[in-house]
Amino acid sequence: MMQAKMALCYLLGLLFTLTLGAPASAQISPIAYDLGTAMITDPVLDVEISAPLQGAIALPADAAPAPLVVILHGRHAMCGVDITIYPCAPGEEIRYDLGFSYLMEALAREGYAAMALNINPTLTEAYGRGDVDARTAQLVDLHLATLQAAVDGEDSALSLPLVDRIDFSRIALIGHSSGGGAALHITRAQTHEVDALLLVAAAYNALGPEGLERTGDELYAYYSTPADVTVATVLPDCDGDQINFWSQIAYEAARLDPQRRAFAASVRLFRANHNHFNPAMERGDRRFGYPPCFGETTDIMPRTDQEQFLAAYATAFLSSVWRNALHAAFDPELPASTELFGQSVETSLSLPAAQRQVILYPRTPDERNTHLLDGSVRASERAGILFCPPGDTCLAGITTMGRFGYLRLSYGARGSFSFELPEAHRDLSAYDMLHLRAASDYTSTLNVPDAAASFAVVLTDTSGSESEFLLNDQSFQTIPAPAEFYAYEPFALYPASVRIPLKAFNAVDLTQVVSITLRSVDASGTLLLADLELLRLDV
Repeated sequence: MMQAKMALCYLLGLLFTLTLGAPASAQISPIAYDLGTAMITDPVLDVEISAPLQGAIALPADAAPAPLVVILHGRHAMCGVDITIYPCAPGEEIRYDLGFSYLMEALAREGYAAMALNINPTLTEAYGRGDVDARTAQLVDLHLATLQAAVDGEDSALSLPLVDRIDFSRIALIGHSSGGGAALHITRAQTHEVDALLLVAAAYNALGPEGLERTGDELYAYYSTPADVTVATVLPDCDGDQINFWSQIAYEAARLDPQRRAFAASVRLFRANHNHFNPAMERGDRRFGYPPCFGETTDIMPRTDQEQFLAAYATAFLSSVWRNALHAAFDPELPASTELFGQSVETSLSLPAAQRQVILYPRTPDERNTHLLDGSVRASERAGILFCPPGDTCLAGITTMGRFGYLRLSYGARGSFSFELPEAHRDLSAYDMLHLRAASDYTSTLNVPDAAASFAVVLTDTSGSESEFLLNDQSFQTIPAPAEFYAYEPFALYPASVRIPLKAFNAVDLTQVVSITLRSVDASGTLLLADLELLRLDV
């Protein structure tokens, strides 16, 4: 109850500020609205639910039609107690939509119309464990129908001057936690032709009893997106809620889609936690047993820093989608970012399928011996290869973010793995980059604790000439020492992108490359290789 009262005081103050009614030319600060109530239906429980139509909207100063960004908050205790209590007593409901006022304002300042919706009535379990996604989609439809009417000049309860202020041909969704799961559902339905989707620690809003183990096929189907929707996902490393990091599956599913026409991106944000994206949450959270996040007030990222990161990342993402103004986080010509907006990160970026020549996306055991271009995969005498398909958990107790498929490459000093190129694929001159994603398997005794993986990528041409590129300065996480006091290993494995300009291999003939080899530099180790591909940047 104390949490509810403290959050309520914060939100009442915020609501007072938002409803003062700024002039039409300066409505960047969000304005709260209340459209009354409407009935929505849960198709699983077969019940009708009375849902308030509440939210907030922020408009850019420019009166030209602006792209629309809809923000869906996560599922938290609606009345400050738990998620099974709703509706709340008068004055007790916590408005998590208003918690994203900072994000709405940041988006409006960059020229976007932003609205956050109160989806507490669709996320609650007061009516049973029903279809959260279907309920939320209905509520979003009602809000957008009212907004569309106002933009078209019809009478509406929205007290803002909205005629011709919204460009409904450009819509993006941002979803946090359970709001992310609902945003995925809405995006797949494409009722509103969503262009871009930003997932922030997105949850799997499962049907049926809580705690059921989900298959890889179920998870990949749930987190999939249409081929022409640009998707990005933010993974807070200290997340104590979405500890499986299933939100990363949205990236993995997109990069496996052979028809993909839009880019996909993800960022692992170190020291960030699940709750600090929304200031309506009184406390942060942290992943149990994970040393970098032990001290809630000393180790995890300050709330304001986390808010500032999300606001900066969201605006950079949308500018990359709608304005073709690629930020470094989404620019394939640059090395993969290890720092964004002042914070330590790991990142992955997958280009549209037409810009990629895939050599390795491990999906079948055959790829231990033959890659996707029908060339041989060969391990040296001091090396070995195991396989794990997408969706599986092949390392007991270890969280692989996104359940990515991989080849597990184990090697001694100077061990190597060669991917031989058939004659039809030896001309690499039309490509600009070599892209791989990998993570060190810190549970392997071959790896050295507290050291980063160090190996070289070697290209060999038909004349036998070699050219190598050292990766010891790239974004591979330092291998931690295994935990000693817990029943599970809390460190998650994330395969970060590494992009190498092909012009760096200047000692070989790029029109006659016979093999691409990964070779350890000095020490032994074990690497999980998730991707190996060639990129074109001018398509």
